[in-house]
Amino acid sequence: MTVCIAAICLNDNNEEHIVCVSDLKLSKGHYSINLGAIKFHRVHPKWVAMVAGLYAQKEPIVMSVRDALRSQENPMLQEVESAFTSAYQKFGRQLAEESVLSPYGLTIQDFLARRADLGDVIYQRLWDDIGKTKVGCDFLVSGFDGYGAHIFSVSSPSIENPSFVSDADEPGFAAIGSGSYIAESVLYSLEQQPIHKLHATIYNVCAAKFASETATDVGPLTYLKIVNREGQLMKITHQMEADIKDIWESNKPLIPKDALDLIKKYLNGQESKT
Repeated sequence: MTVCIAAICLNDNNEEHIVCVSDLKLSKGHYSINLGAIKFHRVHPKWVAMVAGLYAQKEPIVMSVRDALRSQENPMLQEVESAFTSAYQKFGRQLAEESVLSPYGLTIQDFLARRADLGDVIYQRLWDDIGKTKVGCDFLVSGFDGYGAHIFSVSSPSIENPSFVSDADEPGFAAIGSGSYIAESVLYSLEQQPIHKLHATIYNVCAAKFASETATDVGPLTYLKIVNREGQLMKITHQMEADIKDIWESNKPLIPKDALDLIKKYLNGQESKT
């Protein structure tokens, strides 16, 4: 897995920007490499996507979205979300055909049309197996349309979230991957909002990424880019990322001595009463 984070903010001229950060770790089975993959992909001049999960599955989805948006100069949020939903559905059908139906020489269309030939028992078993076939990668998508900056995530529907798309314009940030729960918890605790300035948001997003490194398969290296309304990218240098991490390490919260003394005094008082 991984962690990918995006947050909307304002520069000193009150122009919207999006800060995007991820690790670089690539895991496969029993193996992993920390400098394995840049998880940042353009799907349109004004829209970018970061990837978590089964990294090898990303390419057909990314290519499908690029093809759908190629002719549009300034696609709206709903059009980008629709392109990702269609790409997920298309790739999901391909996975189902390859993993479930190919031994029978069937496509999805063949399967739906041949229930009587297959019989109810085989048909239901195959239907259940198709339902269990899921796309294994998630995307964190961010960009700009005529109304401003947007962030949304894309994943296979689940009981908890029965949609392919989850909008994140409110609270203005989101994270995916195994480190997402920690990352989002940090951003909530720092009260990150779209009205925050760019420099503060860079620190907050970095802090969220650094904290998430305690999660499974989140790598220690950091890749950070800033996207503006024109889709232009500004890359933060590795040295700056390292300097920010040093400052973060030096300022992690510690247990105050006064709190320890207070708790110890209370516990000693309770023990003396027993």
